[in-house]
Amino acid sequence: MASFVDVDPLVHRKQQRAKLHALQRQLNRLNEERHRLRHDLASQKLDRLMTGGVNSPLRDLKRGITVDAKQLKNEIGRQLPLIAEARRAQELLAAYQLTGCTTFIYKGVYLSIRLDTFYNRRYYEPYYLILDGPMIRWTTLPWFITSTSDVENALLPGSLDVGTDPGISRSTNGLYSKT
Repeated sequence: MASFVDVDPLVHRKQQRAKLHALQRQLNRLNEERHRLRHDLASQKLDRLMTGGVNSPLRDLKRGITVDAKQLKNEIGRQLPLIAEARRAQELLAAYQLTGCTTFIYKGVYLSIRLDTFYNRRYYEPYYLILDGPMIRWTTLPWFITSTSDVENALLPGSLDVGTDPGISRSTNGLYSKT
């Protein structure tokens, strides 16, 4: 039997650390094995699905519906342009946000433009133009911008349909007038 003097606390701690490291290595190996097995299982399922034949009907196991490959191809062909259009719209919105100019509808009625000032890799204060049909209803532009025609010419297309009256068009000074 070992006496109290024979058991050194430092040796005991080193043994515990060695056991802990061995257990951690074993846990890491088991996690890697689990990951590999999951990957193999997913690959087998995908391989089984792909080798099932192109013309054979595919069965949706969640809903219990059988889908023909031709129907699936037609549905994908129909939805692909819609998905591409939605992605283009998202990219355009992201581009406007990156440039600091965003349009939106305020209170469900007013077409609005938000201008963010950007300097030294940071956005500062936003400015707003709230449009009520052919005229600017409210603005938070700074005092040194006395004419909004330059802002309108820079931000709004010349053929903007304001949606109130088809006889409204942009005049030479940049403001909207009734024609």
